[in-house]
Amino acid sequence: MGHRNTAATPQRPLRPGCTYSNGSFGGNWEVRRILAIEAPCDEQPAANITYQVVVGHHRRKKAHCTCIDFNQWARYRVERNETTWYRVEF
Repeated sequence: MGHRNTAATPQRPLRPGCTYSNGSFGGNWEVRRILAIEAPCDEQPAANITYQVVVGHHRRKKAHCTCIDFNQWARYRVERNETTWYRVEF
C-alpha cells in the first residue's frame, strides 16, 4: 500500500468524500479521496474503505483497504483551493 507511518496511529474519523494525504514529499506524495466506507470505522476498524487516488503515481486508480490501514497511511486531511492543497483538521 505504499508509505506507512510506523508509529501506532489512533483511529481518527474518516469520511466519504474527504481527501487525505500521506504527508510525503516529491514523487512519494499522494492524496486519496474516500469514496465509500463499509461500516463506521470507530465501530468496525477492519471495515473496508474504497478510495480513489487524486494525486500521485496511481492517479485516478480506485482501490480499497481497511480503516486501520487507511488511518496508518493518512497523515492528515487536506482540501484543495484552486491549485493548492492545504491541511485541515481531522
